Amino acid sequence: MEQNNQIIAEAKAFVEQLLHTELADSMHYHNLEHTIGMWQSAKELSNMEGLNPKEKEWVEIAALFHDVGFTKTYLGHEEASQEIAKSFLLGKNYPGDEIAKVGELIQSTEMGRAKEGVMQQILGDADLSHISSKAYFKKKDALREEWKLNNYKILTDEDWKNLNIIFFESHEFLTDAANALYLPGKKKNYKKLKGGGKIKKPSSSLNKSKPAQMMFKTALRNHIDLTGLADNKANIMLSINAIIITISLPYLPGYIQENPGILVPAGILIATCLSSIIAATMATRPIPMKGLSDLERVKNGSTSLFFFGNFYKMSARDYQDALSEVIANEDVLEKTVLMDLYYLGKSLGKKYHLLRVCYTIFMVGIALTVISMVIMNLINH
Repeated sequence: MEQNNQIIAEAKAFVEQLLHTELADSMHYHNLEHTIGMWQSAKELSNMEGLNPKEKEWVEIAALFHDVGFTKTYLGHEEASQEIAKSFLLGKNYPGDEIAKVGELIQSTEMGRAKEGVMQQILGDADLSHISSKAYFKKKDALREEWKLNNYKILTDEDWKNLNIIFFESHEFLTDAANALYLPGKKKNYKKLKGGGKIKKPSSSLNKSKPAQMMFKTALRNHIDLTGLADNKANIMLSINAIIITISLPYLPGYIQENPGILVPAGILIATCLSSIIAATMATRPIPMKGLSDLERVKNGSTSLFFFGNFYKMSARDYQDALSEVIANEDVLEKTVLMDLYYLGKSLGKKYHLLRVCYTIFMVGIALTVISMVIMNLINH
């Protein structure tokens, strides 16, 4: 992990220096601000989508280098970005097959290219995460100015607006995490874009729609009930297997000496009980918690201060200030509440997956124990 952090830190420093010194002044949109913003979004989406450390490293490196090719050319900058990334990584003795993987990820950021696999999808979503932000309209104007200065496209106000509307209508976020984080903001910006003026609060938003509030409360209650049910199921398996081990262990050595034929069934039984206990324990084990929340993540609604695991290490003053920010902004409050349900569902899904593994181990193990016992008895007699 330390090595991963080092290569990413070195890549970030290299990209920052390169864009500061070699990027043209006409690049009002594809600049360092956009690159760092995409990198941060890609990092957050990678964590939410559960990528392993090596995949996260590839995604972060690709995010940092994806637009550095603009220092060489405006059209076809992805190829130039790959070459710059390759040269940098070779200088760091980065493995050749991993350099190729990073190159594929950079190429996948080309607009209109199909995204294959979750890593490419994360980069695609991160690259367009700005369409959900409050700064979207400022950024789209910056892109229009950039196109004009680089003689790429010069559009009338009406054509520019229509182009953006068509883009919004055809665009879809590809990952569950991006939909959870960015879709509400995207919908608000789309409505404002179509209206061309001040946006009204959507009547379908959670704070205005009674049916939506009712469904949310029902879903939240169901998730909590299912969590309690899962814990009860895990406790049942822990109790049953603990009882079996407690009863059988004192007597098994003597029985095995008298009847060696039960060694195999006994071994299967003990292995089954131990494996079931491990799986059940993992299902009930609390998730890791940092106890701290970054203020920027609080402001954009991507972390919840209503869950103790995100604030128990914060000072009372910091917590009050951060929570006041959330409560004062209805959009952030709504997004925070929705993220609560999202993370509860992710935790519940992992818990039930481990429970299924536990019950499957127990079922198969008990069946094998009985079958092996019958076979050993038939052999002995």
